Amino acid sequence: MTEPLLPQDPSSIGGHRLLARLGAGGMGVVYLARAESGALAAVKVIQAEHADTEDFRTRFRREADAARRVRSPWAVPVTGADLDADQPWLATAFVPGPALQEAVMACGPLPVHSVRVLAKMLAGALDAVHAAGLVHRDIKPGNVLLAVDGPRLIDFGIARSLDDTGLTSAALVIGTPGFLAPEQARADGVDLGPASDIFSLGCLLAYAVTGRPPFGFGAPDALLYRTVHGEPDLAGIADEAATGGAPAPSPGVPSAGGGPVGAGRDAGQGPRALDPRVAFRSGAGEPHADPGPTRDRATHADPEPTQDSATGADRGNAADTAGRAPDGTTATGDGTATPAQPMDAPQDIRPTPTDPGPTPPPNTPAQPQPQPQPLAQARPQAPTTVTPAPEPAPAPATPAQTSAPTTPAAALLALLRRCLAKDPAERPTAAEVAAAFSEDLPDGTADWLPPQVVRMIADRSTAMLALPDIEPTLATPSGPVPGRPAGRRRFLTLASGAAVLAAGGGVGVWAALAGGSGGTPAKPARRWTIGVQGDLSGPGRAVGRAQESGARLAVEQYNARGSRSFELTLRTSDDEGRQDRAAAAAQRIADDRDVLAVLASSGDRTTDAALPVYDGAVIPMVTVSNGQTLPEQSTSSMFLRARPTHTIAAAGITYQVMGLDKPPRRTGLIEDRGDETLAWMYSTMANHMFRQMGRPAYPRVVPASIGDGFGPVVDDMLDAGCDAFVYCGPSVGAARLARTLAERRFNGPRFAAEPALGGTFLQDAGEAAEGWTVTAGAIGPGDPKVRRFATAFRKRFGAAPGLWAVEAYDAVNLLIRELERAADGGKRPEPRALIEPLRAAKFVGVAKAMSFKPETGEYAASAGVYLHQVRNGEFHYVGPAPMRPPTVS
Repeated sequence: MTEPLLPQDPSSIGGHRLLARLGAGGMGVVYLARAESGALAAVKVIQAEHADTEDFRTRFRREADAARRVRSPWAVPVTGADLDADQPWLATAFVPGPALQEAVMACGPLPVHSVRVLAKMLAGALDAVHAAGLVHRDIKPGNVLLAVDGPRLIDFGIARSLDDTGLTSAALVIGTPGFLAPEQARADGVDLGPASDIFSLGCLLAYAVTGRPPFGFGAPDALLYRTVHGEPDLAGIADEAATGGAPAPSPGVPSAGGGPVGAGRDAGQGPRALDPRVAFRSGAGEPHADPGPTRDRATHADPEPTQDSATGADRGNAADTAGRAPDGTTATGDGTATPAQPMDAPQDIRPTPTDPGPTPPPNTPAQPQPQPQPLAQARPQAPTTVTPAPEPAPAPATPAQTSAPTTPAAALLALLRRCLAKDPAERPTAAEVAAAFSEDLPDGTADWLPPQVVRMIADRSTAMLALPDIEPTLATPSGPVPGRPAGRRRFLTLASGAAVLAAGGGVGVWAALAGGSGGTPAKPARRWTIGVQGDLSGPGRAVGRAQESGARLAVEQYNARGSRSFELTLRTSDDEGRQDRAAAAAQRIADDRDVLAVLASSGDRTTDAALPVYDGAVIPMVTVSNGQTLPEQSTSSMFLRARPTHTIAAAGITYQVMGLDKPPRRTGLIEDRGDETLAWMYSTMANHMFRQMGRPAYPRVVPASIGDGFGPVVDDMLDAGCDAFVYCGPSVGAARLARTLAERRFNGPRFAAEPALGGTFLQDAGEAAEGWTVTAGAIGPGDPKVRRFATAFRKRFGAAPGLWAVEAYDAVNLLIRELERAADGGKRPEPRALIEPLRAAKFVGVAKAMSFKPETGEYAASAGVYLHQVRNGEFHYVGPAPMRPPTVS
């Protein structure tokens, strides 16, 4: 949260004694300081080389003077400034709470009730800013600080000075991509007005309620383009608004996670951001992603809100709470509805070893799995460089509201649509936004915030107690000074104590803080953090977000236990499903010294690219969706695979094909080099198994460049008498083949490899997808074993679990169990100490039992391949794939 002062830092500025650094950027430094009155302040000091320009000083003076005129309880007040100093500085009141960005990354999306209250207060702050003749121009989650009695908007009017050294500056994008208005993104010299701030406010509120930026993630240019030409992704809110929201708990009820503060997000009328189709991220937190250049160090923004790359100091910011925002730290959280009716705490739904499994469907008996020969060593390694995937298109716009909103979520959604109108004239004013919400403002309480966010505020205040006191350089009176304001330690003790009391856990904290400024405060304990890396914003985001959701549920349920050994947090990192970005996403997690183990990644190629990073950092990495076998995995000391490989899944396909009531005479087997390693693993095993069963397949290999040219290949295979098809390759190729077969009116058995299940097969193939069957390592939510998990998941997130959610839930529960066993009297273990017990572990999860080969970490259990078939345009779960050959007549 803070860093020590450097030798070159001054000891005081303008009567403020400097205590620590809060952040640094290209334009200056932000210090935590204490004024002569004893009050804490955030002092921004502009570097001399940037203050030499008279235009800069003129603009800085004009806007600083205007900022002083802002009078709002929801805007951080300016407490002092010297605009004529060699290094101009400006001081604002210090708020020890986290930025909204950090809170969302650490605790998940805020409940709808919280966001409505937040919107009302921030709109009030913007109304005051606009009334003072200012346009903020950098409204973003990092510029909103959270306190128990309401938010605080920071850097109002200042970002404009710091971004622009001239009085006007055309063709310069000012603000944070992803949170600025279309007229800002175009940078065409058009004067920006209050309506631009309203658009940014709409982006901020959408982020708060869904946990992801409304215009997605990616490079700044892509974000700017989507802002101007695309529609915002409001799907999470739309899903809830369509159903009228969920039952709401009474005010003051514990979080839905139950137990102590921090066990889970308070059951407020929460967004359904984790719909398996559009689910959360983390997006957290980069939600997850990067919703902006948010160079805000701890609680106060760096004085340079430009799109600069983060420095090492900046990296520490997000990790301080739960990771680099917005890629994410995610910790505990459970929100579902505005206060009205109590909710039960989520159940511990992990099964006992005696839990019955599903009844196998016909032709799919649960049998011991085959043990094919290893294939990775026999095949040259696939190329590790791939053409980067295009930026994901923004989610389609939510249909326009056709009637007056009838629920708080629907009303919020309607307002966000108005705020995010492309035409500034169609946006409401700040006063109109504030008037749109009927919620009462906080009256000195934290009821408007989820408990774990209140805990963050308390933790931040408590952490301030650990700052070293500054030795006085001035003589002090021998006696007491009458009427002296409360000192730093006393102020923070009261602040943190009040926050924890508001969250329902005040007795122990008050005892810990008793004694005012006496004694030496304990050093804040290290966090216990599990990392989650996956595709949270790219083409495979449904899988990545489902895994993040399952992991989050496991963490929340653990934190809800009364007998837990530690408080667990979750940190996410978005690799966008791109192999070329996976290592960087892994490095963001590896740089967090609190991470003990990682669930990574949600794709084959991204997992392989991330593995060397975790190996180098000596952090155990568990994967639940990577099915490729490559030499690097066999030599890794940190790798664990919690699923069967693609070769085992391919055996399941062949057994299923040959076990049909009318087995095909000749199966056409297509290996699509569009995904070379996976395709080869599937096709080689399938070809071998068909031969073993006396029905050789008719194999064909197609190049990655085939595109829509499947026609000649299919015609050749049909002419050869193929009456069934097995496709081994990427989702896009499966869709092209499906359309080609449909054009030829082929209705025989059609099977595809796993990528078709997690990709865009249904959308790309359309009606041609009907009847296709896919094998994968993901169990269906309709399996009887998963019902209790699905119930808890739906209660937590308001939607059915997506594929791979329960596998991630099981894997994280395995990690939690081993962390519990490794915790010696509550002592935090080192990550390297976990790998041996993890590889030796036997764990009965919800979906399946897991065990590993101690020498390699490979999956050693006998279950985990499942069948899914397209019916009426959707995938339906069939059951476990057969794991032994049928009797073929």
